Amino acid sequence: MLKSAKLLVKTVQHSERTVPPLLKHGLDRYLFQKGAHLLTNDDYKLLPKDFKHLPKVSDFRLSSLSEYKSASKDMALLDQAVLQGYKFCSSTSSMTSLMTKMYYLVSGMRKISKDRIPESFKSLTNEFTAFSKGPVYCILKHYNGTYAIDKPSEEEKIILMDMGKLLEKLLTTDPQDFEQYKLSSTSVPQDGPEAYHYAQIGNFLLRAQLDCYHPDLPKKTFDLKTRATHPIRMDVMHYEEHVGYKIKQQTGKWFSFEREYYDLLRSGLLKYNFQARIGNMDGVLLCYHNLETIFGFEYVSLEKMDQDLFTSTLFAEHSFQLSCQLLEKTFEHVIQNHPTRDIHILFAQTLNNHLHLFVSERPFEGEISPSDIEQYEIKIKSKVNGNVVQQPMIESEQDEWMLEYSIEQIDLDHERLQRTLSNVVFRSQTRMRNTRYMKQMKKELEY
Repeated sequence: MLKSAKLLVKTVQHSERTVPPLLKHGLDRYLFQKGAHLLTNDDYKLLPKDFKHLPKVSDFRLSSLSEYKSASKDMALLDQAVLQGYKFCSSTSSMTSLMTKMYYLVSGMRKISKDRIPESFKSLTNEFTAFSKGPVYCILKHYNGTYAIDKPSEEEKIILMDMGKLLEKLLTTDPQDFEQYKLSSTSVPQDGPEAYHYAQIGNFLLRAQLDCYHPDLPKKTFDLKTRATHPIRMDVMHYEEHVGYKIKQQTGKWFSFEREYYDLLRSGLLKYNFQARIGNMDGVLLCYHNLETIFGFEYVSLEKMDQDLFTSTLFAEHSFQLSCQLLEKTFEHVIQNHPTRDIHILFAQTLNNHLHLFVSERPFEGEISPSDIEQYEIKIKSKVNGNVVQQPMIESEQDEWMLEYSIEQIDLDHERLQRTLSNVVFRSQTRMRNTRYMKQMKKELEY
């Protein structure tokens, strides 16, 4: 039995004390403005030319940027986990995709409140996207008694990740220094270490990257998120075909910030919320672009994310806490059969009150024998103030949310395994459907 509680995230002191960068170019004014800001011609005149005409990733010196380290390659994180006796360690990017699976489960697949759906989209679905609820693959890598949580890279998203790195450098660097990162420059800059916040939640030691700092924000630090436009995200393998799509207005079903936020609300915002919460950050600054031009900015505080996703900070904190607890119990159960070994875990599609996962000491790719795979089923039942509920809700400090759960090994369901594997390789069927949909949309919208 697990009991929800107000969030208990403890800051862990560590030796790497790099200071996060500041925003440049006067962009900090958007941290204190409500809603999205569409850049105008007057704005572009005051900004470096790169904002209107973004450099190509192929012309940018990515090798000069600090390299991302997965948890299993971050010796400082691993050694800290071993020294302080944590069973699991992870970066927030690996952790939050797993936590979203647990949130869908413990919340009973709760939908987003219709009140929080943008006006132009209230007649459309308020469910999280099928893609965001789909299978998740992670690897627990053993190291001296602790396990580092890694996730495989998503190759089709490399262009968006690389552009994200370029944009983060553009937003936090003076123009003359940014020029040095272009391949046309004879100078070869080299970034120092990233700024991190370490947090402890139960038996997890978590590393959150701190993207930016502003002294006037309540929590001082915030995340930078670069957000490509809807058509590019939906058909990233053919992104060149969709760079003609531009954000031109605040509201409307197409070419608007409203469209982008509706998509974000149903997909990535839940991860952003968890990352900000783990990193003790104030919120997220969104930078909207189409790989050629920056269209505008929007600051979303953690409090607003809580309201939009959970309806309240109280329910957000209780949901976060239970999601972490259930994930920890799941990992603890799985490693009992595989002491000191690396473990590959494939989480299947979340269902209303149960979740299947497949476990192996071998990767889920190529030839893998069914005898090498274990299947587990997580079942849950929520009670609020003693009453069994399908979709729990905490509305006051006096409400008590209890979660009954079981994690049992069951006979291998070959059909479910194959269905999950075909969905996760890496979502090729979904990408194909998106491509057909986007080609039709491009024709209709004429961009």
